[in-house]
Amino acid sequence: AAFISSTLKENGFLMQRQTCIPDNKDIILETLSESLACASLVIATGGLGPTIDDLTKEAVAELMDCSLE
Repeated sequence: AAFISSTLKENGFLMQRQTCIPDNKDIILETLSESLACASLVIATGGLGPTIDDLTKEAVAELMDCSLE
């Protein structure tokens, strides 16, 4: 988060909030929805990368009304 914040600041952005949430699809959806409603840029990071049970990818696809296929 510190590296991302520093890099964003160098490029004219100001980090307003950093949030750590559990691997729970409903919480991911709620947090992303809230973030997108009040920010011009949202960056999601964390975990060990894409896995078969990747809930973040599912949540983003649902939020954006996209298919994962």
